[in-house]
Amino acid sequence: MTKISVKTKLKAVEEYANGNVTLASVRHKYGIAEYDFQIWVGIYARFGKGPLLNPPKVTGDFRLNLVK
Repeated sequence: MTKISVKTKLKAVEEYANGNVTLASVRHKYGIAEYDFQIWVGIYARFGKGPLLNPPKVTGDFRLNLVK
């Protein structure tokens, strides 16, 4: 799986959100996995573009607290 830039991610999600294209056509155009794209679309629909531009950072301490 290749890393998708934030710019490309946002462009793809906004293109799909405009309603002129299908989810599958956008995924194939940008080479994005189905699951990843569905997650991004859901985040965009619920929270806007902010979390896509600056995703929350998961620190080592946070991960350790999860397993405790």
